[in-house]
Amino acid sequence: LTYINHITCHSDSNKLWLAGSGGILSYEIKKDTIAKVINSSTNGMDNNISSIHQKDDGKIFIITTRDQLFEWDVKRNKILPINLEKGWWAENFLNRSRIAVDENGKWWGTFRYGLIKFNTSTFFSLAELNSPDIHEIEINYSPINYHPAAFRTNPLELKHSESPLTMVCSSIYNNKVEFKLEGLENTWHIGERATYTNLREGNYTFKVRTVDEVGNSSPERIMMVKVLPPWWRTWWFRILASLLISTGLYFFIRKSIENIQKENEYKIKLANSELTAIRSQMNPHFIFNCMTAIDGLIATQQNLKASEYLGKFSKLVRQVLQLSEKQLISLGDELDTLKLYLQLEQLRTQDFTYEFKVEENLLEEIEIPPLLLQPIVENAILHGLKTATHDHKKIIISANKIENKIQFEIEDNGIGRQQSTINNLQRNNHKSMGGKLTKDRLQIMEQLLNIETNLTYKDLHDDLENATGTKVILTLTSKS
Repeated sequence: LTYINHITCHSDSNKLWLAGSGGILSYEIKKDTIAKVINSSTNGMDNNISSIHQKDDGKIFIITTRDQLFEWDVKRNKILPINLEKGWWAENFLNRSRIAVDENGKWWGTFRYGLIKFNTSTFFSLAELNSPDIHEIEINYSPINYHPAAFRTNPLELKHSESPLTMVCSSIYNNKVEFKLEGLENTWHIGERATYTNLREGNYTFKVRTVDEVGNSSPERIMMVKVLPPWWRTWWFRILASLLISTGLYFFIRKSIENIQKENEYKIKLANSELTAIRSQMNPHFIFNCMTAIDGLIATQQNLKASEYLGKFSKLVRQVLQLSEKQLISLGDELDTLKLYLQLEQLRTQDFTYEFKVEENLLEEIEIPPLLLQPIVENAILHGLKTATHDHKKIIISANKIENKIQFEIEDNGIGRQQSTINNLQRNNHKSMGGKLTKDRLQIMEQLLNIETNLTYKDLHDDLENATGTKVILTLTSKS
């Protein structure tokens, strides 16, 4: 302190309070120590302290050089202002006022016009600030019926569309009002009217308090607020929507499965009808070739050979008719049928040999459609071996299985595809059916049997690039 205006003694007589410029100091007599306990510039006091007076309850009156009056609760270290509304007439009169308490506890003060006697029966010592009231609530700018205690424990429920929400607050003293809406904000705002728009669904707590000039705050007045979700975000709507979606999805999937099943059934029926039609073309075509061979033998008076040929032919026809009714047969049955066909062709031409290269265990393990290889072998004989001029004509049929893939190879040492094409062009009346029927069957097999098929032709040549035959490779790959 640069100068001391007033001094008073603490109730325990061991401490002095020194008031003056800048605040209040405490001096402990026994310890001979001084400590600053009040700083007027940081406690809402406009100027220096002119006088202090300690009451019997330990609280101290503080009067500034501007005649502002404060009551200092030493134990709680709270400073509460006493203004004109509270009975202090000397405020801002620029006069050196004094205050005292008589033996009856009455408060007396001086000011430039005379003596003040405080009415302590109606005067608040401001031990605590009074909380403000929430005296009005507006929803969509319209007031609603409201009781102050109505929404302290049970929340005010608002629909999602009810906006804005306004709380009108007030304090009975000239203290500023502060408010905040917990759940939305963490900062206190100053004002007596709090308005919130477009609140999202959830629970909120509206808090309001009064704060005096020196920063003391009253107990908080609270109001619970609950904003209900819109109907499309309610739990019952979510359950209903989930049920509707699940039901719709169930019927959609069921209908889709039924449509797929019907479509697959239709495709299978169509494929079977197409396959039957192809078989009806293949069998007469095959039979026609055999009958032509028998007719040729009879015409050349080779009766014994024709009889042997006819016996093998009848056996072959019976076997073809039995197997053609099945969708799949074993590789062994297919090769037996193929052997009969090759034997018939040998009896007719007697100028080629044949060889099978197939492992024994594959004969029953592998299943294929009937007469799958016969058209390929027939083409090899008719277009490759028949017009070849060299000796030792031969056809080799081999089969291999690797994992989910079956590969057939039909190799002949005939004239090759290039020369065969030239020969066919020279035969205007020739019409080959075997190749087309095989391709059509492979396409349908892919639909029916869930497989991939691949038919390739490889031209064989010697070191001088002369044609030495043809190799046909047929590959069946399972998709499952």
